[in-house]
Amino acid sequence: LSARLVAEAGPDPITLTGRIASLPGYQRGHLRFMLEVSQVSRDGLTAESDGLCYVYVKTDQPPLLFYGDRIDVQAVLEEVAPPCNFGQFDYRRYLLQRGTVLTAYCANAEWLVRDPAPPPWLAATLSRIRLVLTSTLSRGLPPGLAELAVSVVYGDKITDLPRDLEERFRRAGLTHILVASGTQVSL
Repeated sequence: LSARLVAEAGPDPITLTGRIASLPGYQRGHLRFMLEVSQVSRDGLTAESDGLCYVYVKTDQPPLLFYGDRIDVQAVLEEVAPPCNFGQFDYRRYLLQRGTVLTAYCANAEWLVRDPAPPPWLAATLSRIRLVLTSTLSRGLPPGLAELAVSVVYGDKITDLPRDLEERFRRAGLTHILVASGTQVSL
């Protein structure tokens, strides 16, 4: 079904309607989250759907979204290819373990429209607390170090560090600090 949907959509954006099914995360110009899709539409045609899609939204300032929010997003669909060699990270398998192989790339935050209904109160409260904690921790730090501090304390993902900083951690024997622990995941 996913391959047929990608083939029919082609390189043009398709509108996905659904509920956010993971905590939205923002990092380096992209907001990302899992979307439980209930409907797809394009060119005035609408079809019911039932599936998950991993969504990337390119944005400088992420909109405040919560787990459980209902949204419409215009995005280009792609089916994730399997790895090309044995040493490569298997992103397709990673997504399959979460119930999807589809990613949706939204080039503009204005293409994402949140349902005006209030978000679930518990999800909204927890998201606001998390936002306050992470912003308080990173306040006053340079951008690279702010991301590192939030990553070490709360287990947020950092995809890459500057080579010199990574080398300094390696020389000091502290590389293990950069790996998320059970405590960080719990926080």
